[in-house]
Amino acid sequence: MLWFNRHLVLRTLVWPILLGLTAACGFEPLYADRDGQSESISQELAAIDVARIDDPLGVELRNQILTNLGTPNANTPVRYLLAIQVSKNKIPLITEEDSQISRFDLVLVASYKLVAKDSGTVLDGGSVTSATSYNIVEAADFASLVAEQSAGKQAAREASREIVTRISLYFDRDAG
Repeated sequence: MLWFNRHLVLRTLVWPILLGLTAACGFEPLYADRDGQSESISQELAAIDVARIDDPLGVELRNQILTNLGTPNANTPVRYLLAIQVSKNKIPLITEEDSQISRFDLVLVASYKLVAKDSGTVLDGGSVTSATSYNIVEAADFASLVAEQSAGKQAAREASREIVTRISLYFDRDAG
């Protein structure tokens, strides 16, 4: 019982001290409205239009990026175009004794460019790589296909988060 009371006392003293220290470190939320700025990062993200991608995995990536950018306001004009090129590669990961491949790595590479719509200037760009693995079901081709598609969706989710984060950091640097 004595240990529990000490633990409770430490928790009630240590947490406020840690919170006080982090408040003074200069940490600012990335998506918060900032004093003296006309546009928040969320408003900048809402002004991005994502170009269409013909690849089925690219369609999934585009949809995830649109979700991560947030819902655009009807009053927000489109000022940026995000162009993305997608490539995927399946790498054999585990080979059985009879030379059958039982597991693959699916590697998604998405190269992106953020372009100012009015001037055509490339503002930011880069490449994001996301890798996921999936098993081959020996007795069911459909199950293997579904596993591959699921791995592709997961890779697209991870790549979309990374792209939106990088663009958000670009707007944060640009505003600062």
